[in-house]
Amino acid sequence: MTKEIQLCLLETACTGSYMASGQWRSPEDNGKTKDRLKYWTDLARLAEKGKLSAIFIADWYVGFDVYGGSLDACLKSGHQVAHLDPVPIISAMAAVTTSLAFAPTVSTTYVKP
Repeated sequence: MTKEIQLCLLETACTGSYMASGQWRSPEDNGKTKDRLKYWTDLARLAEKGKLSAIFIADWYVGFDVYGGSLDACLKSGHQVAHLDPVPIISAMAAVTTSLAFAPTVSTTYVKP
């Protein structure tokens, strides 16, 4: 019996990335274009081309307030600041793919259902 592994890409609907805080230093970083639909449709096409099973997009309604005891540094730098709803993004991604599954988080803690 053959076993298959299911690979899923994890992305956040905020500026920057919690996994690579210094990614902005790379000339190839396109994280600053997350507010453009092309970023998300290109990501979906790439994931499908790479034979991934799904894309998970986490909503992001919090900021890091550890540095200096406030959100000031986070907001000033624009690092991991929420600005996108993952649900409409997924509809655009689904329109350009045929075999990917999509899963968003929709936080009812911060936004009414």
